[in-house]
Amino acid sequence: MSSPATSPALERRSVRFPNKRHAPHRFLVQGVLEFLQLYFGALEGGDEFYYSDRPEESRVLIHDKGSFKLENVGQIPALVTHRKDVHWGGQGGVNKLKQFDLRTGEKHFHGMESGAVVVHAIAEDSMTSDELGGIVYRFFTELHDYSRKLGFFKIQSSSISEEQKIQVGAEDLRVVVSVTIVASWQRAWATRENAPSQLARVLMTVQES
Repeated sequence: MSSPATSPALERRSVRFPNKRHAPHRFLVQGVLEFLQLYFGALEGGDEFYYSDRPEESRVLIHDKGSFKLENVGQIPALVTHRKDVHWGGQGGVNKLKQFDLRTGEKHFHGMESGAVVVHAIAEDSMTSDELGGIVYRFFTELHDYSRKLGFFKIQSSSISEEQKIQVGAEDLRVVVSVTIVASWQRAWATRENAPSQLARVLMTVQES
């Protein structure tokens, strides 16, 4: 059973763009995507896998599945994130009361969400895809303690697949190595003494709209 972080749950916002909020089910995949961009973007410009937001400077593509097309991969390898199922419940719920303010009647609860993200390392040859996938695998394995202590998410497991060949176009082939990251994170919310009457008003508003 996963224990919640000792620090308060973080705002579910973008890592690289703090003013942007993402839907709860996108939190993990967005975090993984931006961690990859930050990590590879911190490499030296001449590094084999250097990443830049400027396509002409980048030596690796880092995209989410929805914005990536296989035909975009020429001589440049790519990392493509793929969101898997996200779950809530089982490890938290309305009985997980963390704090109760006697003056205001406000109650603070916590629960846990969990999900998985697959990162596909795609390249023209098996050596490059395996090396790139290995870097991602090692990175998230070592990131576990840091992300947990910061209250971001707890990496429960990570695994790396064998190489697979995929068809691109009529003749071209690419090699894919996939890294799967399974993680859980804290979800917190609060209620006030008059929460039932507030909820009733919200439901009536929704019905009328």
